Amino acid sequence: MKICKTKKCKGIGGKNSFWFEYHLKGDKVITYKCVKSESRSWNVSDPELPKWLPVKIAEACAKKCKS
Repeated sequence: MKICKTKKCKGIGGKNSFWFEYHLKGDKVITYKCVKSESRSWNVSDPELPKWLPVKIAEACAKKCKS
Protein backbone atom coordinates (compact mmCIF):
# COMPACT_ATOMS: atom_id res chain seq x y z
CA MET A 1 0.00 0.00 0.00
CA LYS A 2 1.43 3.38 -0.97
CA ILE A 3 1.73 5.63 2.09
CA CYS A 4 2.89 8.83 0.42
CA LYS A 5 4.81 10.31 -2.49
CA THR A 6 7.15 13.31 -2.38
CA LYS A 7 7.22 16.16 -4.87
CA LYS A 8 9.50 15.77 -7.88
CA CYS A 9 13.04 17.07 -7.43
CA LYS A 10 15.36 18.05 -10.24
CA GLY A 11 18.58 16.14 -10.45
CA ILE A 12 22.03 17.60 -10.94
CA GLY A 13 22.01 20.11 -13.77
CA GLY A 14 18.19 20.15 -13.81
CA LYS A 15 18.03 16.76 -15.50
CA ASN A 16 16.67 13.41 -14.38
CA SER A 17 13.80 14.46 -12.10
CA PHE A 18 13.07 11.99 -9.32
CA TRP A 19 10.73 11.51 -6.38
CA PHE A 20 10.37 9.13 -3.47
CA GLU A 21 7.45 6.82 -2.73
CA TYR A 22 6.89 5.11 0.61
CA HIS A 23 4.99 1.81 0.67
CA LEU A 24 3.80 -0.41 3.51
CA LYS A 25 4.17 -4.14 2.76
CA GLY A 26 3.22 -6.26 5.74
CA ASP A 27 5.27 -4.92 8.63
CA LYS A 28 7.92 -3.28 6.43
CA VAL A 29 8.11 0.27 5.11
CA ILE A 30 9.90 0.47 1.77
CA THR A 31 11.07 3.66 0.09
CA TYR A 32 11.53 3.79 -3.66
CA LYS A 33 13.53 6.44 -5.44
CA CYS A 34 11.52 6.66 -8.64
CA VAL A 35 13.32 7.05 -11.97
CA LYS A 36 16.08 4.82 -10.67
CA SER A 37 15.59 1.39 -9.17
CA GLU A 38 16.90 2.31 -5.71
CA SER A 39 14.98 1.21 -2.63
CA ARG A 40 15.32 0.85 1.11
CA SER A 41 13.14 -0.94 3.66
CA TRP A 42 12.53 -0.94 7.41
CA ASN A 43 10.54 -3.08 9.81
CA VAL A 44 7.70 -1.02 11.27
CA SER A 45 9.30 -1.25 14.73
CA ASP A 46 12.81 -0.34 13.47
CA PRO A 47 14.30 2.61 15.40
CA GLU A 48 15.86 3.80 12.10
CA LEU A 49 12.38 4.30 10.58
CA PRO A 50 11.99 8.03 9.84
CA LYS A 51 9.97 9.62 12.66
CA TRP A 52 7.31 11.10 10.35
CA LEU A 53 6.44 7.78 8.63
CA PRO A 54 4.30 6.21 11.42
CA VAL A 55 1.86 9.13 11.10
CA LYS A 56 1.64 8.58 7.32
CA ILE A 57 1.16 4.83 7.86
CA ALA A 58 -1.74 5.50 10.24
CA GLU A 59 -3.33 7.96 7.79
CA ALA A 60 -2.99 5.52 4.87
CA CYS A 61 -4.46 2.66 6.91
CA ALA A 62 -7.37 4.84 8.05
CA LYS A 63 -8.16 5.79 4.43
CA LYS A 64 -8.03 2.16 3.36
CA CYS A 65 -10.37 1.11 6.18
CA LYS A 66 -12.95 3.76 5.18
CA SER A 67 -13.18 2.52 1.60
